[in-house]
Amino acid sequence: GTSTTISQSLSDWFSPQNYAGESKAVTMAYRNNPDGSKDNRSFYLYGYSFAINGAKTVASVTLPSTRNVVVLAYALSNNTSPPPASPVSLSSAFTRGGAYTDGSKFGNCSPTSCTGGGLDNVGYAFSATLLGASTTFNSVAYTYGAANANNAVSAAGQTLNLPAGQFSSLRMMATAVNGNQTSQAFKVNYTDGTSANFTQSMSDWFSPQAYAGEIDAVPMSYRDTNNGGRDSRSFHLYNYVFALNNVKTVQSVVLPSNANGEVFAMTLVP
Repeated sequence: GTSTTISQSLSDWFSPQNYAGESKAVTMAYRNNPDGSKDNRSFYLYGYSFAINGAKTVASVTLPSTRNVVVLAYALSNNTSPPPASPVSLSSAFTRGGAYTDGSKFGNCSPTSCTGGGLDNVGYAFSATLLGASTTFNSVAYTYGAANANNAVSAAGQTLNLPAGQFSSLRMMATAVNGNQTSQAFKVNYTDGTSANFTQSMSDWFSPQAYAGEIDAVPMSYRDTNNGGRDSRSFHLYNYVFALNNVKTVQSVVLPSNANGEVFAMTLVP
């Protein structure tokens, strides 16, 4: 008795719009006119894929109420093994030591004191003991850089290469430091020369704001200080999801130009 409602834009057979969820399945060099002649332009039949609940038994499909949508064929696919997610390698882009094992000293240290360093560049970092080497959140795995070294990307407008492929989302483990950082601009480039722009506000690691598109993924009960001590308050690493056009092949992601945005891991999800 339940149902799933799906919204899909469809291109005209003469003018592809590359709508999300739409792919060119059959390209034809002409169409037939009613007098038996040919219209020698390109025309297209498109493919669409609708995700349904694999644990339920299907009964029927209801089509839109418009004669301008024409269905030539459809099939049911029982894909129980979707392609795996693809982690994005950030190792060559790490610029800050964002996580240290408890008791480690970092920054500029003399025999008597330490200054600077850490995720915020003023002497504080996540506890690598609490963060761990990886996190699985909402069924997606994220792998972090090694502790006690540069293991976070401080955003500075960098362009980071992505594994080539078609994906539904780019997911990110990140946080802001030195205050909340609102309306940060991210951009994903596709191999066809187009791009997708995203605006995301990011909470400071100490003060979650529950911004739209932000989830508190890894709360931690303290952070480390550069002299080997602890700041025994709660700190947070957040998860962000950017929806992609899954009929296009990704090429790169451009980070905001704001050194107070700190990225720990990215994963592309098919």
